[in-house]
Amino acid sequence: MAFHDGVEASHVYIIGVCILILIGTKILYNIYLHPLARFPGPKAYAISSIPIAWVQLSGKAHHSIQAAHRRYGPVVRISPNELSFISSTAWSDIYARNKGNPPLPRDRTFFNKMLVDPQTLTMASDVDHTRLRRSMNPAFSARAFREQEPIIQKNVDLLMQQLESRAAKGLSTDMRTWYNYTTFDLIGDLAFGESFGCLATSAYHEWVEFVLSHFYTSTLLQVAHRFRPFNRILVALLPASMMERRVKHDEMTLKKVRRRLDSKAERQDFISQMLDSVDSGSMSIQELEKQASILILAGSETTSVALTFATYYLLHNNSCLVKLTDEIRQSFQKESEIDLLSVNRLQFLQAVIQEAMRLRPPIANGFPRETPAGGATVDGQFVPGQTTVNVHHWSAYHSPQNFALPDEFIPERWLGDDRCENDVKTVFNPFSVGPRNCIGQRFAYDSMKLILARMIWRFDMTLTDESQQWLHKQPAYVSWHQPPLMVNLRVHEV
Repeated sequence: MAFHDGVEASHVYIIGVCILILIGTKILYNIYLHPLARFPGPKAYAISSIPIAWVQLSGKAHHSIQAAHRRYGPVVRISPNELSFISSTAWSDIYARNKGNPPLPRDRTFFNKMLVDPQTLTMASDVDHTRLRRSMNPAFSARAFREQEPIIQKNVDLLMQQLESRAAKGLSTDMRTWYNYTTFDLIGDLAFGESFGCLATSAYHEWVEFVLSHFYTSTLLQVAHRFRPFNRILVALLPASMMERRVKHDEMTLKKVRRRLDSKAERQDFISQMLDSVDSGSMSIQELEKQASILILAGSETTSVALTFATYYLLHNNSCLVKLTDEIRQSFQKESEIDLLSVNRLQFLQAVIQEAMRLRPPIANGFPRETPAGGATVDGQFVPGQTTVNVHHWSAYHSPQNFALPDEFIPERWLGDDRCENDVKTVFNPFSVGPRNCIGQRFAYDSMKLILARMIWRFDMTLTDESQQWLHKQPAYVSWHQPPLMVNLRVHEV
């Protein structure tokens, strides 16, 4: 018996040594012999995907990647098979059609079908994406926005009424929550023909609560997909409630879209515009149903995040607030003159929103792509095939090589300020570039400008004491986890 025990123990010892040798060999290979070994970056990130996964789960990946760029330069290896870039050249090399070559394909880790339906614009193949994008473009044209303006203004009117009521009672207001109510109701009204009722009830709809948790769920799924072939096992370990909410969300979306279609309402919204494409045969009714869901996910939370940051920066920088207030109140005789056309004449307002999104991009990381089998040239460097590449928003926008005084709120940099004359403004692409850039960027900019302009016209705003340090320690899970932004509102007397 002792003999067998000794033999078994020796076998375990040998197996253990072999495993350690394999791990050691893999570590040495990743650091010194891997096709990406020549690219700089923290050694821990080169060894394994565990360090980048850890900082993603902590909500601090943006700070970790930024620190790596500041130490190692404009291209950094952030996992065994992943590179992060921060140059304007990298944008065109990765995301745009360049010298006759198509944009790089989407990275499978980030864009996975467990997170987003394969039939949506986000996940469609290049051929289907071109067709769907062409079918949806009319819904996001300047003409469509003018036709949809009554719906947009109706929701902003309700926001103003609710906030004025709170101001009359002397209540401080969480603008983070009220911007959420507004953008979700607005997008819901345009995508489903009915709002979620958040503004009317001063409460979140359960559909909205799903979307608010979506970005954290997407981080968990992205981390799980880093560890192929074990990704399905890791996903199975996630709470069942997450997947159940996804199924319920899909069912609710389908129900809302079909109710809008069955109503045959004569109204100008996203659905009415896309129905023209269905009639022409360029989009199926099933594809239309799938797009409504992604419009809510992409257009509501990120817009409210950007509005909240813009409001904080204005209230925390009084000179900028005074300058914007003067621009708005001197440009209009009455609030009803503020519309989607007139707000686009306000240059400082545009600069404020751009600067807020530079300092706190609604999507903090980026949009990962994958090089083809034969490799690709990115920012003047050859990158081997099957490498994940990405322009990291946060790091690019906070890099001293791209922006003077990168951590300061200076809206004037977008208007030719001498302090920032060498800024590389072409690196600022919060909606991405190329054929897969955000289809709703015009809508996002215009709705943000309209809402913020009417807020500044209607109210005098100040931060409460509890929100003076609001900006600090906010985790980012794709987008940001923002705490309440408490503001005192006082109706401006015209």
